[in-house]
Amino acid sequence: MKIVLFSDYYYPTVKSGSIVIKDLATELTRLGHEAIVITFSENQNDFLTMEKNGSITIIRLRSRLRKFGMIGRLLSELRYSSSIIKGLKIIDTDNIDGIICFSPSIFYHKAISWLKNEYQIKAYLIVRDIFPKWLLDAGILKEGPLFRFFRKEEIKLYKSVDFIGIESIKDLDYFKNYIDSNTHLEVLDNWGSSLDIDQIVSHNSSPLSKGVINIIYGGNMADAQDLYSLLDDLDDSALEGKAFLTLIGSGHQLSNIKSLINRRKFRNVRLLEEVDQKTYLTILKDADIGLVSLNKKLKSNNFPLKMMGYIQQSKPILASVNPDNEIIEIIEQNDIGKVSISGNKKKFNNNLISMIQNKERLKQQGANAFELFERRFTVKIAVEKILYKLIE
Repeated sequence: MKIVLFSDYYYPTVKSGSIVIKDLATELTRLGHEAIVITFSENQNDFLTMEKNGSITIIRLRSRLRKFGMIGRLLSELRYSSSIIKGLKIIDTDNIDGIICFSPSIFYHKAISWLKNEYQIKAYLIVRDIFPKWLLDAGILKEGPLFRFFRKEEIKLYKSVDFIGIESIKDLDYFKNYIDSNTHLEVLDNWGSSLDIDQIVSHNSSPLSKGVINIIYGGNMADAQDLYSLLDDLDDSALEGKAFLTLIGSGHQLSNIKSLINRRKFRNVRLLEEVDQKTYLTILKDADIGLVSLNKKLKSNNFPLKMMGYIQQSKPILASVNPDNEIIEIIEQNDIGKVSISGNKKKFNNNLISMIQNKERLKQQGANAFELFERRFTVKIAVEKILYKLIE
């Protein structure tokens, strides 16, 4: 089969979506299929570039405005579908057997409908952040003309596909209100590719501190994560001499986080710029705990993809998440770390202290985390589930 995959970003860009789509494409080709990844780049002069990586064809479409803040991103995404259709006409592929579309962008429906009509195929939509719902929940966007426009585009996207894979069974009711009987809805867990941990080489130049428990946060630092509020709740003195927190990534909360670290005079917190995936995996290998943060105002279940990186490297989780999130049950029932509700300063710091005081316990929780990954969250499981739907 020849499968087209849509994604905002793709490797080597270090974004969660780019990494998981690469995992999907790689697994598809391992199974003997052909993968065509269609993605976007703000840093190329040509409208379209094409490269081959084994059986994976990567088509990058120019999207210059995307680097100019939220308005630039919106204007770029509004053109996603027309750019995809134009690009596919240029390469003139002879046949396509299925579509896999990775949200959060909600502006793919015209391209999906065109492809389905052109090739008589089915489309599978993978939804992670429920947009624009999470913007409304977090108080970033109010109900009004812009929200209503986004909601209409969201519903058009849902109606253009045949299958929707969501993160949590708790979100089923939300989607049932916006899809018709022609669209199949199911839970599709997040995934990660199998790593050969022995091939990830530690370096003496690692930024992690020696002789203490190293806690790491790797990923986006924006409103959905609200890492700023978590750090504002952090008792830095609890880390003194025992642990160190290293933050790696980017996002529009970054400047505020820098100011907070300076203002609070944190001595045990370090902020590093975004690094490539290989470097990040190397740093993560030497860490002891993976940190997860989610905005307390979120009402949907959000399973951060950074957790895949943690648990597949046997790292226990220290989490602060929104109420009723399925992550709470996953962490507690599988004994893979400690979790508190975002904004509960006392519980978060107590969990922090408890984890850094017992290194043997961390090893056991890390082993539990890897066992959970192998049992539920591998890319092999995800691809088998998607392909079953596309070919049935």
